[in-house]
Amino acid sequence: MTMLAEVTKNGVTVEVNVDSTGTFTCAIADDQYSADTMANLVKQIDAATKKIAKAVAVPVTVIDFNRGGLASVNDGTATGLHSGTGNVLITWATGVKEQLTHWNVPGEIFRPLTKNEINEYVRLHGETIAAREAETAWVAAHRINVKQDVIAALKAGADGTN
Repeated sequence: MTMLAEVTKNGVTVEVNVDSTGTFTCAIADDQYSADTMANLVKQIDAATKKIAKAVAVPVTVIDFNRGGLASVNDGTATGLHSGTGNVLITWATGVKEQLTHWNVPGEIFRPLTKNEINEYVRLHGETIAAREAETAWVAAHRINVKQDVIAALKAGADGTN
């Protein structure tokens, strides 16, 4: 038996072999797969690794803010990827299950955080908001409309008031 290639499907890499009869084979977990063509074996690998890829548990803490401040802190577990969309599947500590998409992310996603880490992030977020507001006020107090000021100066000069 000769190693032919490595095939990666659903985040799982599998070693593909070919024997003297031209049969393509591989092992995934405790199961053996074989096919008469590489393409047929790749289909089997895809189906088998989807089952493996589903068996994960990645704990997360999600912190979300709204304009009034802290909106929510939620703990959950990412359990895999949706086989059709590739979206992250998550089960919240409340038992609610959903998919996270690029437009449906309920805040910043972190590794599990301690209460102290959450408090520190909330403090930093508040300081960031205050700094942005201070900067906005400073800019508003010092900004000019240079074109408007030049037009006014030209007009004043033409009127003889300058």
